Amino acid sequence: MQQNELALQSKKSLSKNTFYTVLNECASLVFPLIYSAYIARVIGAEGIGRVAFAVTVVSYFLFIASFSIPVYGIREIARCGEDAEGRSRIFSELFWLQFIFTSASLVLFYLIVFFAAHSKSGFLLYALSSVPIFMNYFNADYLLKGCEEFKYLVIRNVLSKVIFTVLLFIFVHGSNDLYIYAFLFACSTGVMHLFNVFCAKKLVRLTFCGINILRHIKPLCVLFASETLGTLYNKLDIFMLGLLCASEYTAYYDYAHKIISICITVCIAFTSAFLPRLSTLYQADKKSFYALAAEGERLLFFISVPLSCGLYLLAPQIVLLLFGNGFEHSVTAIRIFSPLVCVRSVCDLLCWQCILASSKEKIRIPATLLASFVNAALNLALIPRMFHNGAAIASLFTELSVNFFLLIYVLRFLRIKLEYKAFVDSVLTSAVMCLAITALKRIESGTLITLLTCTAAGFALYMILNVLLKNQIALLLFSKACRCLRSRN
Repeated sequence: MQQNELALQSKKSLSKNTFYTVLNECASLVFPLIYSAYIARVIGAEGIGRVAFAVTVVSYFLFIASFSIPVYGIREIARCGEDAEGRSRIFSELFWLQFIFTSASLVLFYLIVFFAAHSKSGFLLYALSSVPIFMNYFNADYLLKGCEEFKYLVIRNVLSKVIFTVLLFIFVHGSNDLYIYAFLFACSTGVMHLFNVFCAKKLVRLTFCGINILRHIKPLCVLFASETLGTLYNKLDIFMLGLLCASEYTAYYDYAHKIISICITVCIAFTSAFLPRLSTLYQADKKSFYALAAEGERLLFFISVPLSCGLYLLAPQIVLLLFGNGFEHSVTAIRIFSPLVCVRSVCDLLCWQCILASSKEKIRIPATLLASFVNAALNLALIPRMFHNGAAIASLFTELSVNFFLLIYVLRFLRIKLEYKAFVDSVLTSAVMCLAITALKRIESGTLITLLTCTAAGFALYMILNVLLKNQIALLLFSKACRCLRSRN
């Protein structure tokens, strides 16, 4: 009886963590939509472009400063469990490593900017944008995620976004406020780490004694190499499009990619809180590790399969509503990308989180090397003939190849089972949903009405079918909806 109660408490805690993570990701998507239109009007395209370029340059040095510690640290902290002394030792080792990498990155950044900046105003813009690198000294998100303090993280992040948005409307009123905008934008992504100090004091004690930072170098180098190669092949399509095609084709691809990225981000948010728990369970309770991985698979199939189908069918309405006339060419790219919503979501859990939790991240290096070569070869072959759609096809086959390679490893060596029944059920019910959406699209109505009607009807039909099939996730959602309705009455 006691074990069941503990399991229930653990599951409830994981559910809360998932809720907080989804809420945090939604906030990260919503707030930019609130202030982007305002900034576009008052700062203008040229100013936004200058800030965006400076932020991109800073992001590369921030990547070096972090050196994969934010990912590696989650696993190592989670494995400490309730061992406060061990947790403090791990945190201290990673803190001083992060201090060294951040200091080196800052020196390198200012040396390059000092000699590369063409004017004092250019140097000032880079200096203002470099706040996140400074704030990386205080980045202890891995500690908070490893200890599953997701509630604190979402409160901190949402609060910082609210403050940033309010300050933008107060202080940024025209193109002359470009540097204020750059500084506020930089602070919004960096200063929030200062608040980590107050929470970290309750969880760990920073120490110099009994630490060994060198033992982390090898696994960090493996992770850093994997992330670097992953970043390379993810950026390669835009780079090659810019070289081989006119700029409008890059825009069509970029807008299509943004839509898909938003959908993938939302799906992944439902299981991104699993990593600390998976890391703990892999060492302590393999049976529960496999059970949690299976639960995550079922959840991701349930969400991502109908979302992929809906994106494919409603791409014309989505593009017209969000981007207006002139971006119709993005529709085909979105349809090519649509399977990635399911592939990337499920493989984030199996081919990233489970591999990282089991300390087998070394396998990702040959996989990402394979992806880089496949992506480059396909881009060279397809972009000159098919433009942005060729780049989309190259990205699709690259993701399929790298994740197929990793999935074979996960199924064979980690012995994680693929939830085929959950996938088939989602595909069948999504197929019926697609028939209904296709029929509704034939009814003449405005773009917004068509999109809302098809989305609502498709979602309702999908849920009803899954309740009839006794899908556990659908039944849980249905029961919660019924309880909410009863409580209101």
